[in-house]
Amino acid sequence: METAHLTPGLIAKRVALPFFVFAAVLTALLTLSWVLLIPELTEVEVGGTVRDLDELQEYTVELEAQILTLQAQRSSFLFPVKHDIYSRLKLLKKRREIYQDIRSGISQVIQDVAPGRNDVIFVDSFYYNAESKTIRITGDIRNIGNRSMTMQASFVKHIEMLPNVVSVKASKYTRLEDPELGFHSPFTLDVLHVHDAIFR
Repeated sequence: METAHLTPGLIAKRVALPFFVFAAVLTALLTLSWVLLIPELTEVEVGGTVRDLDELQEYTVELEAQILTLQAQRSSFLFPVKHDIYSRLKLLKKRREIYQDIRSGISQVIQDVAPGRNDVIFVDSFYYNAESKTIRITGDIRNIGNRSMTMQASFVKHIEMLPNVVSVKASKYTRLEDPELGFHSPFTLDVLHVHDAIFR
């Protein structure tokens, strides 16, 4: 019977206090979570610095800008395939490879011409002239008596047979006699290698 006398105003009065208490408690809990819980869940340590969401967004923008700058710098150091500088570098690399191949080949020739002996053919210097495309080799042949000139001729012949070698211009064959060295033959060889145009 009493429920028949409940009016909207009376209902509102009865639920006002519980609703207010609920709203206050909920607001307090949300405030505490915002102040205490959310930072713990959303803050991240990056690069030794703890950053929140806003700072992370700013940091992301800064990193993207730095990445673009570094990519632009990297591109400035890269040469197009048809760039003149790139072609020159490639040519220099090929010249160096040819020089190394010839030098390794000459070392092998020394072993082939005087097998088992490392006291016959002495190379004092290698000098590479890129303009004339020649490698000048100076040295001496000794410790084989009066056969030093014969050994020198064989040495030159084997070098001429190396890959990438066009010709060998040798100094005048001479046999000298020294009180300490005995008979020996100093030499100077100008080794002309394959023309660079083949590799372009």
